[in-house]
Amino acid sequence: AIFRQTSRYTIAILLIFVALALFSFVATMENDDFADFSYLGPELVQQIKVRQPWWETLNAEAPKGAAAIFLNNTRIGLLTFAMSIFPIIGTMKVMMPTALMFGSINSLILKYGMVGQLWGFMIGHLVLEFTAIFISGGAGLMLGMAMIVPGERTRSEALIERGLLAVKMMAGCLPIFLIAGLIEAFISPLPIHPAFKILTSLASILLLVAYLASGRGFGEGSGLTNKVKGNSFSLAGVERVEKDS
Repeated sequence: AIFRQTSRYTIAILLIFVALALFSFVATMENDDFADFSYLGPELVQQIKVRQPWWETLNAEAPKGAAAIFLNNTRIGLLTFAMSIFPIIGTMKVMMPTALMFGSINSLILKYGMVGQLWGFMIGHLVLEFTAIFISGGAGLMLGMAMIVPGERTRSEALIERGLLAVKMMAGCLPIFLIAGLIEAFISPLPIHPAFKILTSLASILLLVAYLASGRGFGEGSGLTNKVKGNSFSLAGVERVEKDS
């Protein structure tokens, strides 16, 4: 499947995010003031300190909220894709606000006893949302590496091949963003037992794994996929193993 073939690029984006988030988590645990550097406004920090769930109004206008969430997540995915074409530097720049915020928020909710509340809200949609963003970034990184180290092919050949593959990866992310937006708008804010949201998360993860493994939505089985699935690329784009020769 396309996702398995390109998973090393997605994992690279994930590792960059985790490194930034861990740095922010530790720094905020040492000093709350680091939250200002992590793009958290003082109002949000104060709400966390007084344990005020700021997300409860999200389902006030659920249909409109779902559309806004979907568009915002898709925008982030496209931006991550575009910036990751500039390997490491571009990825760091585009991922930094989200990663630092994520680390800082988790540090603060651990300090002030809001872990159950916030994760009870986020758990239903977070995996889908982040997975689609990481795949988007991986698609951009793949293009960037094709320009820097095209391997045995010319740069134009590598860009054309991987560019078409990247388009299919981005198209495959759209259903993931849509479902994540629907869950975040309609299910995550509901005042129901967290167990139901955990079940929603587990179900979405199983469906996500099946979707990624099957390649549906990523153009699996198309002429382009058949053309490139016999090739295995290293992250640096140097190693290329022809399985169909």
